[in-house]
Amino acid sequence: MTISLEARGGVADYAGDEGTVGTSTAPTLDWREVDTGFWVASSGGNFCGTVERTGRRRYDARDAMGVALGDFTDAASAQLAVEEHVVLHEGK
Repeated sequence: MTISLEARGGVADYAGDEGTVGTSTAPTLDWREVDTGFWVASSGGNFCGTVERTGRRRYDARDAMGVALGDFTDAASAQLAVEEHVVLHEGK
């Protein structure tokens, strides 16, 4: 069994007692602010999700299908949620 742990800059794969820990490069998402308070993420030309400022200190993160990933107090945390979702749920 292999478990992937994501961190900015890469993914560490742990293969349990049978294997060792290795590192593979996670995709870097390209974030663009397409409108004031609205960011779009893509990787390799593929749409990956959005972050939208919804209030003074509220940021809504959504995946590529528009499913809410959470409500955050800063844009960086919301963007990280999208990045984690891409790595963990979409296998990118």
